[in-house]
Formats: sequence, structure tokens, C-alpha cells
Amino acid sequence: FIYYKKAQEAYHQSFAGLCKLSEPDQLSKDLVRAAYAAGFDSDAQHFENQLHVANENRSKGTGTAVILWHKGLGPIKDESRITFNVVKGVGGGVSFSNAEHGFSLPLLWPVNEPADPNRLDNVQFITMALPKYIARPTYWNQMSLSAVGKSYEFQPATDLFEVAKADLNDRLAATLATALARVAIKEAIRQAATKATETAVENKSPKDDARTKQKKQQQADFVSSLVNQTLMIINAATEKADTRNWQTLPEKIEVLRLDLPSGKQTLTLNGTSISGKTFSQTLDLEIVEGQTIFHTVQTF
Repeated sequence: FIYYKKAQEAYHQSFAGLCKLSEPDQLSKDLVRAAYAAGFDSDAQHFENQLHVANENRSKGTGTAVILWHKGLGPIKDESRITFNVVKGVGGGVSFSNAEHGFSLPLLWPVNEPADPNRLDNVQFITMALPKYIARPTYWNQMSLSAVGKSYEFQPATDLFEVAKADLNDRLAATLATALARVAIKEAIRQAATKATETAVENKSPKDDARTKQKKQQQADFVSSLVNQTLMIINAATEKADTRNWQTLPEKIEVLRLDLPSGKQTLTLNGTSISGKTFSQTLDLEIVEGQTIFHTVQTF
């Protein structure tokens, strides 16, 4: 009863908003039935009035079959790459901007680089990789079941694609912070390497005249800019999002619960694909009076 009650609360408080999925009618019936079976008559009557369902007692000589339809394949996790233009400010402050996604993130950068409009490395970009989910369309998208001369329809229980997206959105702030920290470390290394290269190439001497100093400065600027651009490209190429995920889960799970006469029963599944193709499959189940059996069907 407690599990059914928590499940019913989860559909109302979470699934309805996050996944646009209402509770299956069978859950309401099971909640009322379990409440009466546990002796919680007042709770059972409360849910009967609230959910507009009546208690259904199992008939003598019958058992229950719960058919779980695992529908399609769950989403795969991929990465979305976002490129930010780096706009330098004063005191180590920079702003990451991306017009396509409407991002503008002001941050305190680890190394203070003065802006110089005459240098090639004044034009900078940062590439950030963030995870995203890609749906895999379900081929067999409709199915019904025929048993003892009646036809029954499955009801949606969960949509794992919507659950995955909602979970990813919940963790977006932490994921973004991790990605920013990752590119910040790379950027600090790039700036240090660029500065070290510039110093090594410049190698000024007190004996150098003004023309020699200017020439060395130009060479140092060119080489450090080249190193800077090369490291930016390397950083972009090595930026990866965490794309680990379960790829064998179904996209959706639908459920059907029905009472059947005890003994061997033959059930017929009738499915329809997105292209209109049909299929039929039979299930032979041994129904035991007073017991519940579970059977899983999976289609792709």
C-alpha cells in the first residue's frame, strides 16, 4: 500500500510536470485494493472518492497477469559543443558570450592578460562540451492484447527519454560548473605556455639597440600568437562531455494488468508500427488461482 501510495504521489508531483505523463488507471485501482487488503478502510474510501474508482475484488478461480511492455530503445547520450567568444576586461575579468544560445557569463579568469588589438591572440574562443540526449524513435508504437474474448489496451507507465532529459536539466548547473572549471584549467595552461614562449623568443639584451628590440618584440609576438592559436585549437579538439549512459533501457514502459481464469491461457498481442505494418504474437501463460504473475514483452 505504501509503495502504491508513493507511486501515485510521484505521478502527481513529478511525472505530470517533468514528463507530461499521468498515472495509469490501474495504479488507482491497485492503490484502493491494497488499502482495503491492508485494513486501511478510511484511506481506501478517501482514495475511492478522490480518484473516482471503486474497489475490485478478485473473482474466485482467477489469477492475475501483469504484462509489461518495454517499448523501443532509450535515448543515447551525445555531446553538444558550444563555442564562446572571450571578451577581455580589466583585472583578469572576462566575459564568455555565445549569441546562438544567448549565453553571457562574466567570470574572473585565472591569468590577467591585457587586451592588445594589434596582436593575433587577442581574438580568442573557448569550446565547451555539454551532454545531451538523442531519442531513438520507436518502430512498434501501438499494441493491444486479446484474451478470453476481450481486447485490452496498454497504458503508459513511464517515458525514460523524458526522465533522462529532466534529470539532465536538474544537473545542468553542476555540469556547466564542471565544464567551466575544465576549460579554465586548459586556458591557464595555454596562457602560461604562450607567455613562456614569448619570453624565450624575445630574450632581450641590454646591448640591443631600439631596432633590434623592436624586431625581437615582433618575433616574440608572432611566435606567442602562433602558440596561442595552436593551443586553442588543441583545447577545442580535446574538450569532451561525459556521454556514458545505459543504452539497453527501453524508451517507454507501458503496463496492463488483468484477471484471468486459472489454468493455461493463450493471450494474443497485436502491434502496429509507425509505418502501418502489423504483427501478431501469442503468449501462453499458466494462471494460478489467487496468484499474480509478471511477463515482459519487448519491441524495438
